[in-house]
Amino acid sequence: MTVALPQGYQFTGGALGNLKLFTVNRQLEPPSITAASYDTAVPVVGGAVTVTPGTYTANEAGAEGEHRYTWYRSDRETGLGTPIARTKDYTPTGEDFGKYIWVETTPRGEITNFGGRPVASPRLQVGVKLTVAVTGSAGGTSPTIDGTAAGGGVVIYGPVTVSFTKTAAGDTVKWTASPNEGSFDDDTAATAVYTPAAQPSAGTIALTATLTVNAKDQDQPAPAPFELAYTANGETDYTVTIPEIAGAEYSFDGTTFGAERSKTGCKPGETVTGYARLAAKPGYNAGAVTGANVTLPLLDVHTPTISPSGGTFTGAQSVTLSCTTAGADIYYTLDGNTPNAGSTRYTGTFTLTKTATVKAIAVKAGMADSIVASASFTRATDDLTPVDLTKDATFTLNGDFALIGRVLLDGKEMGQVNKTPTSADLTWAGYPGNAGKLEKGSVIVTLYKEFLKTLPEGRYTLTVEFNDAGGSVSTGDLQFAVPKQQEPKPTATGGGSAKTGGGSAKTGDESNMALWIVLVCVAGFAVYRKRKYRNQ
Repeated sequence: MTVALPQGYQFTGGALGNLKLFTVNRQLEPPSITAASYDTAVPVVGGAVTVTPGTYTANEAGAEGEHRYTWYRSDRETGLGTPIARTKDYTPTGEDFGKYIWVETTPRGEITNFGGRPVASPRLQVGVKLTVAVTGSAGGTSPTIDGTAAGGGVVIYGPVTVSFTKTAAGDTVKWTASPNEGSFDDDTAATAVYTPAAQPSAGTIALTATLTVNAKDQDQPAPAPFELAYTANGETDYTVTIPEIAGAEYSFDGTTFGAERSKTGCKPGETVTGYARLAAKPGYNAGAVTGANVTLPLLDVHTPTISPSGGTFTGAQSVTLSCTTAGADIYYTLDGNTPNAGSTRYTGTFTLTKTATVKAIAVKAGMADSIVASASFTRATDDLTPVDLTKDATFTLNGDFALIGRVLLDGKEMGQVNKTPTSADLTWAGYPGNAGKLEKGSVIVTLYKEFLKTLPEGRYTLTVEFNDAGGSVSTGDLQFAVPKQQEPKPTATGGGSAKTGGGSAKTGDESNMALWIVLVCVAGFAVYRKRKYRNQ
């Protein structure tokens, strides 16, 4: 490293022998200061510092003569200093540690001994070189000094933080300085502050950190057995998760443990293993490892959709099947049997002309077959016998009472209120009270007459859905008709006159009005004759 001295050197001189005075102006080139030891230009205790003066152009004073040197020491980077040497080269001592030194160079002419103005070099702080080695169980760690890698040595000027990474919690460290400098002989921390002596001896100070594994640390038990959880990420892969365990750390390779409990991008059919152990803590080593594995299943093809979803139709009914899984093929049956890849392959909308149960399944290579979708279509008939509205209507369907999923009336779900394992009440939105009941044997559905009277005249389809063990849905359907209800006849009330429309009060039948008039006339005539006979 070359340190530039200020340029613009000027001095004056004279020939005193003949009393002739003259002025000499010289342009001094920058001298360089080199620290000879430790391959660095930074001065250190015990390392010689050499000054190489600059040159200047000869004139009346003659060629460049011998320069004069004065070395100074100071506690500060500015201000006056104390002269410490007048030699060209200088070796810093322990007294210089942590302080600033610099040199002044005074050029001389060859002909005259009259000197020029002194030129000072920059002030440089004196340090010592510190190296750190780690032995014992701490092999492979990286020691640092104030955060700087210390393997090759670092020049320090005072107290520094020396540290390295321990291999396990509970380990202890013994620090030894050679030569012994200050109070940093023994410490139990992996990170500590080292303070060198005020006047360290010359040369390199070596610190050795010896790590000892604490054999008194207690072992921890392995976590209890656990199961891995997994969730599908769409239709591509899975995320596998190790359950959370208090104080534990986790791994998916059995070697590197940390806080992450989940692994993404796991493919169907892949076997994933997860590990957990109790993390090391003061006084305790890391615990034994517990592992668990899971083989990820094939992803399911989405259940196909049947549109419409069933119901009653007249004439013909168009049916459309679809599946949201790209590239899946759909197969279906119309006789209620469970479809498979050998059933009819769906190629487009088809038409029903009679009662049928449509079942469909979606299939794709590399994925599990979908759940079976089912929908019942009933072709309406013209010979339905209307229910008797003076009685409850009871219907029986073949099915397992325990597998009942829903009860629907014309596609609208009826609520179920369970009473016993073999019976339940049926409710209907907007209808007060119970609309009917369900009973076992096989499945008996009763609709109460009070509820039936609220239904408009027309045909109705009663559907009961059954969920079988395989996850598919089957239905039982029946149809019934509600007759037109007769309007109640008006009845006379009270003793007053009955009025219809806006006319006068009427009694009897208007068609007998002429007869009433004749009778009145006859009666009047008879009275008249009787009075006449009395007058005679």
